[in-house]
Amino acid sequence: MKTGVGLPNMIPGTPAGDLLTWARTAERRNFSTLSVVDRLVYGGHEPVVALTAAAAVTTGIHLSTQVLIAPYRSATAPLAAQLASLQQLSGNRLSVGVSSGVRPDDYEAAGASYHDRGRRLDKMIEEMTGMWSEGRVCARPDVLPELLVGGRSEAALRRTARYADGVVVTNPPASYPERAAQAQELWSEAGRPGGPRMVAQLYYALGPDADEVASGYLHDYFAFAGPAAEFLAKGALTSPDAIREARDAYAAAGCDELVLLPCSSDPDQLELLGDVLELGR
Repeated sequence: MKTGVGLPNMIPGTPAGDLLTWARTAERRNFSTLSVVDRLVYGGHEPVVALTAAAAVTTGIHLSTQVLIAPYRSATAPLAAQLASLQQLSGNRLSVGVSSGVRPDDYEAAGASYHDRGRRLDKMIEEMTGMWSEGRVCARPDVLPELLVGGRSEAALRRTARYADGVVVTNPPASYPERAAQAQELWSEAGRPGGPRMVAQLYYALGPDADEVASGYLHDYFAFAGPAAEFLAKGALTSPDAIREARDAYAAAGCDELVLLPCSSDPDQLELLGDVLELGR
């Protein structure tokens, strides 16, 4: 199983220098993937811009939007062109993960409707992949980006089976096998050979104040979820043993890649994670 790491693009106040140091360090420590998350109404860096900056200071690490909330964007063509350009300029290192999202405030700020976001996501995926394949609105990438779908619902898994190469899940290790089995069942029902690429992601923090750092960030980030924010914050991995146990459990369940998302943009957090996972210096 591969192990990737998130870029701290949605941690408020992350300086440009730390963001670029994080990208270089992730590559030096041999993480498989550098991913970005997406939220409009929050004090972070726009994900495609942040990932482009990371691409400019790295040469081999895989890059992933994990995930873009595509339907709050007003049109497909500009997004398709951005991502096709990033795929070309990065040397074909991009996976495009998309989702419909669950935050009404992002849609309100963008002037987009919330209630039909799932249907609009389906349409955007169809349009975007068509534009890439046909070379419309942008130069056709030499290699089309891998397409991932994120989400906790059955609809997200059906969308994966219909359109995508894989799925991004946030299930903890205990419930991951059931989720993976459901994804495989729907994939097979759709008549597709093999199975979807399975990518899991969890938040982490390390160091003497790891619990406080994770709790503070995640309660703020998930404040929109109300009481559920407490449950989400408690899911963070905040010790070396917890990280290693989660990694081993996902690997044993057949997961293809685990991506660990930071709760702090301090570059030392990435060095600590690399040490815990015994990844290269």
